[in-house]
Amino acid sequence: MSTESPVVCTRCKRQLTPDDVRMAQPLITFKELVQAAFKTPSLLSATLPDVPYCPECRVIIAKQRQTEQLKFLGAAIAILAILIVLVLFVF
Repeated sequence: MSTESPVVCTRCKRQLTPDDVRMAQPLITFKELVQAAFKTPSLLSATLPDVPYCPECRVIIAKQRQTEQLKFLGAAIAILAILIVLVLFVF
């Protein structure tokens, strides 16, 4: 008998067989990133441990991760544009 605890997908909570386990970084949403930046900035440089996902969820997580990256990029561009406008027209 195996004494190892069963591996469960982080997203769908389905129990996984060793062949189905795909390890990856946990999904961090834009909102969680902003909250971490203001509450505990030291977390931004922390290395997060990989978590298990099933193959089906891995594809979904990849799409969600891309969406969150685009949100971050959009916010960064908006902030940069506001700063440029302030520098050009106020000062």
